Amino acid sequence: MLCSPSDYNWPNISSCQFLKSSSSLFDFPKLKLPEFAFLGRSNVGKSSLINFLCQDSSVAKVSSKPGSTNLINHYLINQSFYFIDFPGYGFAVRSKTSRSRWGETIEKFLLTSSNLRLVFLLLDISIPPQSVDLNFLHWLNVKQVPTAVVLTKLDKLKKTQQQKQIELFAQALSQVMEPGQKIFQVSVIYKLGRESLWQEIFRLLA
Repeated sequence: MLCSPSDYNWPNISSCQFLKSSSSLFDFPKLKLPEFAFLGRSNVGKSSLINFLCQDSSVAKVSSKPGSTNLINHYLINQSFYFIDFPGYGFAVRSKTSRSRWGETIEKFLLTSSNLRLVFLLLDISIPPQSVDLNFLHWLNVKQVPTAVVLTKLDKLKKTQQQKQIELFAQALSQVMEPGQKIFQVSVIYKLGRESLWQEIFRLLA
């Protein structure tokens, strides 16, 4: 289900702050609060999306170099819930051991966290649908992990390409998505999609 921007008035975002980095689940913050996880391939725009949601470019460190996020980063929002930015998957320069370790860490978190409200799975719409993303989304749904898809980097496409690419992704995703599962379009450059994402977040916190 493709979600469009709305006139919804969400509660005030009073604070967005980087809390800590963790190398494992044992390092996670001790205070248990609702969690929203941001997952996707390396360089898909997870940190940029967090900054966009917070309207503060300094909250999450952004790098143009794929694979630069090597820790799990926690952000405390409104002193009441977490954004969790995980290292990107699918980056070949990381060692096989490193990729395997992070895969196991992410899987354990997704299957055991009792505070997880939603996974935002980010996909780069400026390139063709990737099998690694589709397979991961299928796995998330099989494991009944609450997930919404976020299509990023719409601004990298020419206006004439955008609708065609959206339709291509909709067709590919329809093969692995559950009925009613949501798809959001986001562009940091176009300032698109922030309202819809906050609406979903606060709906799940209500």
